Amino acid sequence: MNTVEVLIEKLQHARDLQKKSNFQLALQNFLEVMEAFETEGKHEGYVMDCLSGICQSLANLGRVNEIPDYIEQYKAYC
Repeated sequence: MNTVEVLIEKLQHARDLQKKSNFQLALQNFLEVMEAFETEGKHEGYVMDCLSGICQSLANLGRVNEIPDYIEQYKAYC
């Protein structure tokens, strides 16, 4: 498996955590995977997926005041 394939699996794991309402761990995973995708470069779609997951996890945790920072990053990729 190459690095991107591994990251895609980790992204899916973060989504699964979110579906199981484990929002804190999902948030942590989304942040790690996003950073890794950004390091790999040219994977904007996956970074956007991570940012969306981060915002959703933050909302579910009641940390809505942190969401605007990630929305700005999301807009930068659009």
